[in-house]
Amino acid sequence: MTYSFVLSIAASIAVLVLAGVRFFTPSVEADNQLVEKRMADEFLTTDHFYRGQMDRQIADIQCKLDNTDSPARAQLERDLQSLLDENTRFVEKIQTGENEELELFYLVKHYKTNLRALQFINEKLGKYVEC
Repeated sequence: MTYSFVLSIAASIAVLVLAGVRFFTPSVEADNQLVEKRMADEFLTTDHFYRGQMDRQIADIQCKLDNTDSPARAQLERDLQSLLDENTRFVEKIQTGENEELELFYLVKHYKTNLRALQFINEKLGKYVEC
């Protein structure tokens, strides 16, 4: 009788431990959802940061364009609008991928390329006009 009593207590403890592990341990799916949300937040934060830098460069370029009578002004304004449109399409397209880390890598690379182009334009205009 003592042996069966000890065995039943051990079995009860094992069931309680297994139930506790099952119900109180986060599932792999919950962990994956948390990682996906963190990556999505990181993507949006990175996009917002670089978009702000582009907006500042474009605002400075627009100020310089407003203070010049350059014949290339209309073409430059079209080029800037084209850059913005292409940027929006790129960000929307890349955000729908499956690999968040790769998306973030290419997002940063894309923005840095655009910022270099905008800085080049801004510097060239800055030689002639100050804002």
